[in-house]
Amino acid sequence: MELKLPGNAYVNKFIAKSKFYERATLSTKLQNEFIKKIQKITWKYKLADETIGIFKTENVTEIQIFEIELKEQIIPQNVLKVIDKSISYPILYIFTYKDIFAYGITLKENSNAQNYYFS
Repeated sequence: MELKLPGNAYVNKFIAKSKFYERATLSTKLQNEFIKKIQKITWKYKLADETIGIFKTENVTEIQIFEIELKEQIIPQNVLKVIDKSISYPILYIFTYKDIFAYGITLKENSNAQNYYFS
């Protein structure tokens, strides 16, 4: 799923699931959830002043867009909480499973994820 955003915002960088294990002490159960439910995580875009010229605000300095390829058609919210704790910026998620996709986002307050909203 490609969004039509300026080329400067395009990152398209694979993120190893182990990067999240390194930043947070995860239980074996949560590590297994990463492994069993997530196929691949890709940092697709960075929306920031330096990439697309949108000025930051007091609450939002930039927005990351991650594409998460799922192994099953269930969005693993426990995994999202780990990702959101590791990255302080708001993240717009694009979830893909075969030919199906959905979006998800959370509002963050002091880098803590609050409620998730899904399409």
